[in-house]
Amino acid sequence: MSFIDLNQSRSTIPVLQQTRYKEKKMTKNSAKILIVDDMKANRNALRSFVNAFGYTPILAEDGLMALEKLKEQAVDLVLLDIMMPGIDGYEVLSHI
Repeated sequence: MSFIDLNQSRSTIPVLQQTRYKEKKMTKNSAKILIVDDMKANRNALRSFVNAFGYTPILAEDGLMALEKLKEQAVDLVLLDIMMPGIDGYEVLSHI
């Protein structure tokens, strides 16, 4: 495992080395992953991971936006932050 520094949040997060996954030839597919987080740095990091594995990221910065995105289109997976202002992750989850 290696680490990257996210300048926006000034924190260090673990990142899986992508060389382990290069042997799996990932191509763009129809899987859509909704990423819900109020912190832009977290959304951007998760978007990079999702893109790297060939999936389509859909971003929402709060619970209300997540519920709107879910009404607009079907998704295959939701990566949901729990502690958000306004509608928190638990409330979002109760509506899914």
